[in-house]
Amino acid sequence: MFKRIEPQESFRIRHSKTNKYHKNNHYEQVHSERHQYDYHLGYSKHDDFDERVLSHNKIEAPSFDGRHDPWIFDMWIHDMDQFFEWHNLSDNRKVRFAKMKLIGEAKTYWREVEDCLEMRGKLPITDWIKMKQNLQEKYLPQSYRNKLLDQWNNLRQGNKSINKYITQFNDYMMRCAIRENEAMTLRRFYKGLKDDLRREVVFQGVSTLD
Repeated sequence: MFKRIEPQESFRIRHSKTNKYHKNNHYEQVHSERHQYDYHLGYSKHDDFDERVLSHNKIEAPSFDGRHDPWIFDMWIHDMDQFFEWHNLSDNRKVRFAKMKLIGEAKTYWREVEDCLEMRGKLPITDWIKMKQNLQEKYLPQSYRNKLLDQWNNLRQGNKSINKYITQFNDYMMRCAIRENEAMTLRRFYKGLKDDLRREVVFQGVSTLD
């Protein structure tokens, strides 16, 4: 049985459809005008989408307290590089921002560096690469890279899952920061795998890190 529609209800339905129609037309008009505006400015629809994604995905920058742990300091440098790459900051802004993320002993040390430069009549450090080099001389011993490379060479899967082994392998590869051809790195990866997985990977003819 069909449901009877009262006159007032019929009016609400027609009114609702009319409003929906006008709203849709208004949205299409605004969207079209925005698209034309972006086109004249050199933006594309894809660029606009990327900007919205970037604005809603915030990456937090960590602090460094000056503890003498090369692993923690190295991770801080890596995280800061990623933060600067994400936000596309200029070198001057990178240094200014990095200074704010130094706390405790690290903040005291950097203040001493700046005071020393000023006393010598030299310009302050405004380049992130130079700032990193200065901090690395303080918090990254010369023996650290060699020790890290030895640990990477001796890395074995053992009882670890393959995913955990891959994560550790990639971590060492990033931290060691050595330049070698892909075949050499692949041999390092093979060497640490369990025997059964190593045979399977070799059997499948894997020839790239990807």
